[in-house]
Amino acid sequence: MGCIHIGLVEKGRHRRPACGTATGLPRAASVFPAALATSLLGIGATPAAATTCASLSNLALPQTTITAVQSVPAGTYTAPDGEVFTDLPAFCRVAAMLTPTFDSDIKIEVWMPFSDWNGRFLGTGNGGIGGVIKYLFLAHFLPLNYAVANTDLGTSPAATDPLLGRVLTGHTEKQIDYATRSTNLMTVRSKQIIEAFYGEPPKYSYFSGRSTGGAEALHEGLQFPSDYDGIVAGAPVMDNTHISASVVWNYKAFNGAANISAIQANAITAAIVKQCRQRRRFELGQFSNRPTRLPLGSGCTAMHGRGS
Repeated sequence: MGCIHIGLVEKGRHRRPACGTATGLPRAASVFPAALATSLLGIGATPAAATTCASLSNLALPQTTITAVQSVPAGTYTAPDGEVFTDLPAFCRVAAMLTPTFDSDIKIEVWMPFSDWNGRFLGTGNGGIGGVIKYLFLAHFLPLNYAVANTDLGTSPAATDPLLGRVLTGHTEKQIDYATRSTNLMTVRSKQIIEAFYGEPPKYSYFSGRSTGGAEALHEGLQFPSDYDGIVAGAPVMDNTHISASVVWNYKAFNGAANISAIQANAITAAIVKQCRQRRRFELGQFSNRPTRLPLGSGCTAMHGRGS
C-alpha cells in the first residue's frame, strides 16, 4: 500500500509531513483533529447571528445564485443525495451555484452550526472527477463545530457519466473550474456567507482533502495562499499529463495481443506476492524507501510506499 503524505502548512511555518496508511476518511478523521488541535484552544461562545438562516436566501453575491437555504434541526439528517447522517448538531445549510463564466456551473454547499461555532472555517476537497457534493465530509466535520463547505468542482454530471471527463472535453472554462477556480470561489463565497450569518468572518480557515482533494489543497497553497491559514494535503493527485499517458500506455500494453501466456502471468503474480510477503518488514506508519529486487530474472523491481 502506498504512503499517504499529509502536510500541514501554516502561515509563516511548515510542519513536517506525517505518513500513514490511510486510504480514506477514517484516517483523515484521526489526523485532522490532531493536526489542528491547537486551533480548538481558546474557543469562545458562538457570536449572535447577524441574520437568520432563512434570510440568507436573499443574500446577493457576485456571480452567485443561492439555490437552497435550510434550517436543519439536531439529530438525523437526510442529505439531498439520500445519504443519512445521525447525531448532527442543528445547522444552517446553504447551497449555491457559482457562474464566473458563461460555461461555468459550480455548485457549493456551506453548513454552519447554530451554536458552539468555533470561529473556524473548514473547506473540504472532492474526489476523482468530482461532479457531486461530498456530504460525508460536511457531516463528518460539522460536529467538530466548524463552518464547513464543499464544491462539486463544476463538473456535474461527471460523477454519473460512464465517460467521466466528457463534461470537460471542449470546455476550457470548465477545465479551469475543475483545476483551480471552483475551490478558490467556494472558499471566497463560503467566507462571505459565514460572515453574513454570524456577523463576523472566520478567525482562521483551514482546508483538508486527499487524492483530488489533495490536489485542490496544493493549488490553494500555491495559487491562493491567502485563502487558508492551514492546509492538509493528503495523497495529492499531481502531474496529470504523465498520469494520463501512463494510463493510455497500460491500456495498450494489456489490451492488445498477449506478450506472455496466462500460465506465465500467473507464475509472475505468484512470485511477486510471495516476495512481497517475505519482505514486508514495515509496520503501521513505517515504510521503506529501499527498492526490493525480485528474483524473476527480468529485473522487476517493487517499491514499497515512500515514507516522509
